Amino acid sequence: GTQSTSSTPGSGSPTQAQAEAPKGPTCDQLAVALSLEDNGRKIQLDNTGKLIGLEELPEASRSLVRSVLANKTLSKPELLDKLTAPSITLMDPTARENTFGLLGPSGTVIATDRPNLRWQALAGASSYTVSVFDADFNRVTRSAPQTATQWTSPALRRGMIYSWEVVAVRNGQEVRSPVAPAPRAQFKILEADKLLELINLKKHRPISHLTLGLTYARFGLLAEAEGQLQTLARENPNSPVATRLLRTVQ
Repeated sequence: GTQSTSSTPGSGSPTQAQAEAPKGPTCDQLAVALSLEDNGRKIQLDNTGKLIGLEELPEASRSLVRSVLANKTLSKPELLDKLTAPSITLMDPTARENTFGLLGPSGTVIATDRPNLRWQALAGASSYTVSVFDADFNRVTRSAPQTATQWTSPALRRGMIYSWEVVAVRNGQEVRSPVAPAPRAQFKILEADKLLELINLKKHRPISHLTLGLTYARFGLLAEAEGQLQTLARENPNSPVATRLLRTVQ
């Protein structure tokens, strides 16, 4: 009966009837190369490379999902290689007497044009001043001296790359971060058209964590991509693909 054919593994060639069957109720009999749960729906890639599910999304989004699932890998946006970031080392307080690190954003793309810049406290510092520079190292904005270890910048220009530094004052002396030879802390502000694409993707219900995660990753928004792909990996505990995608952005 039909019982035996459906329970045998899909390695055998499909019977003539299946091969000629129009797509429809027999869809599940086609060998599925990959299947993922995505926020209560099933997304599948069949052996011909056809994406099943997400029909409501724009073609650009579907083709991104299709290519990533077909290759089972996510390529790193080239832009991120250009964005430098000082490495954050959480040292013990005694070693940190004369240095402090920037927590971020650095080495990433961000969606907001008013970044919240965060850094570690420097023991004994009386104030911190943040400066933001454009790609030509011209200072575009600077905070007033303050005691907090974060500062939200006024609006910056979309699509541009910026770098930033913090100068702490302690006992009348300036301590700067990052300090050479550490690289500059750079971030890029997402272009307006890409922001719009993300806003439109989020309007589709239920939200596709897969599509949103891959789109964030393609645009270089790593923290957001990680959040979406973490949800996807939780929904697909036995899927090596979901795990691999998450690892890529981590």
